[in-house]
Amino acid sequence: MEHLHSKNILMGDINLLNIMIDPDGEVFFVDTDSYQIDHFPCPVGTQDFTSREIFLEDEKYKKETGKNRSYSQYLRTRDDEYFALAVLLFEILFFEKHPYARQGGNSVKENIVEMEFVYPPGEEGGEKVPIGPYIEIWNHLMPEAKQAFYDTFAKDGAHSRAGTRLDATRWKEIMKNYLDTLLFHSN
Repeated sequence: MEHLHSKNILMGDINLLNIMIDPDGEVFFVDTDSYQIDHFPCPVGTQDFTSREIFLEDEKYKKETGKNRSYSQYLRTRDDEYFALAVLLFEILFFEKHPYARQGGNSVKENIVEMEFVYPPGEEGGEKVPIGPYIEIWNHLMPEAKQAFYDTFAKDGAHSRAGTRLDATRWKEIMKNYLDTLLFHSN
């Protein structure tokens, strides 16, 4: 993703089905015909990986025109892509559970707009965390990863708004540190 961004290419339609890993651990991006290149928009997308800013712009567009806006009608920003990357990493670690999934929640779109991230920044809380192993997974994340996710998805998070999001390079560092910690503790 870092390399694509350096060439002014955005994946656009980031989701778990568009990334494959072979038995040797090599990563492949598939469905590349819809990438956003320069001023040519990515015409497709998945709500789960769509940033709050896009949804808010969509609401404004609908009020002004009376019509829904399609993905092909706007250009994504790197901040939109960074949000999608954070969702992707969260879903990988949490067995495909969305970061805004919660007990008593609404649709994914509404949950993204509301930004109610139910995982606590500390060790306590999480009453609305989905039923299953998710609070245990959260509690076992290393503090750096936990803080990065919290800051990205919580309303008051340091990286929750466009212009503040962590880029692909920083997420790579965080995930590498997490992997190194897991490998160290497994030896």
